[in-house]
Amino acid sequence: MFRGPTQAHRLLTAWVMAVGTKIKSLFWAPQAPPPVAKPAAPPVTTNDPKADQLLAAFEAMHAALPPAQVQIALLATASAIGADLSSVATTLGQRLAALEASIVVEQQRVTDRKTTRGQQLSTATAKVNADIKTMEDRIATLKKELAAVTEGVAAQHASDREQLTTLEQRTRAEAARLAALRDFIARRTT
Repeated sequence: MFRGPTQAHRLLTAWVMAVGTKIKSLFWAPQAPPPVAKPAAPPVTTNDPKADQLLAAFEAMHAALPPAQVQIALLATASAIGADLSSVATTLGQRLAALEASIVVEQQRVTDRKTTRGQQLSTATAKVNADIKTMEDRIATLKKELAAVTEGVAAQHASDREQLTTLEQRTRAEAARLAALRDFIARRTT
């Protein structure tokens, strides 16, 4: 399967690099942020122009006059434009209710967006954790394969050393026998 520890090491290194790229693509991929709904603009005017006139007069007087004079001036302005104060109060109550309703609607939108983002985060987290688990399992398998190949190579080295030692011993014994025979023949011929 593997030809040596270097091939297994390269395979393991390539796998680790692929894992890093995968994780990076999950977290650092440039994405456009989801569109955020703009809050609904509260109603500026109603169908009651007299309430609008009194509101404008109140805002102007409130900044310039003491509270007692504001009350007198506001009653005089209402009388001058012919505004019914109970009708104006009802209109202002409707405006306040509309503002409160728009706040509730926007709070619900924010809550919905938060829930959606939470679900997206949970889904992404589960996917990433599953991918990490798969990659960790694959890395563990590759490490076992590398250990087996390393062990096999070490066994082959040990076997080669043993065979070399045996060959050297036989060769030296044979060389000693041949040298003894040569020396014996050399003494007889001289």
